[in-house]
Amino acid sequence: MEFFTVVFGSTNMPAGLGIKLATWSRFNHVGVLMPCGKILESTFKDGVVLTDPEEFFARYSKIEFAQVPCINRDIAYEIGYGQVGKKYDWKAIFGIFARVNFHDDSRWFCSELVAAMMGLFRERRISRITPEDIFRLSRTIPNPFRIFTGVKENGVRSSNRHL
Repeated sequence: MEFFTVVFGSTNMPAGLGIKLATWSRFNHVGVLMPCGKILESTFKDGVVLTDPEEFFARYSKIEFAQVPCINRDIAYEIGYGQVGKKYDWKAIFGIFARVNFHDDSRWFCSELVAAMMGLFRERRISRITPEDIFRLSRTIPNPFRIFTGVKENGVRSSNRHL
């Protein structure tokens, strides 16, 4: 078993709060720290993108880094890089609530993408995976980006000073 690093994000803005309440998750978003130093994520607005860490951190009031298991880390990264540019999977989000598999390989939401990269879930079920499901399989690690503005070791935003 191998591992890769993910970063969970939490905000209490209306959309984030809605996601957390509807999915019983403590986080409303999850992304993958890629070998290039950027965070792979799927967002409502942009779909699957590689984001600079500073930009990712600025969107969340709380972040947490963790290691998640995967079948093969190199293949996981290859899968992730291959999804960049794909659209957000709105249909699969509705499938979570309708308990229907609406997964489409040309579209992804955040935890669905991470689940696919992990390679541990049944393919027909990855569209039902939430950030909380990913969190349950993870183990927290120290913040590898402590030097960035506003991010403390425990993931809670601090003032705009370097730590």
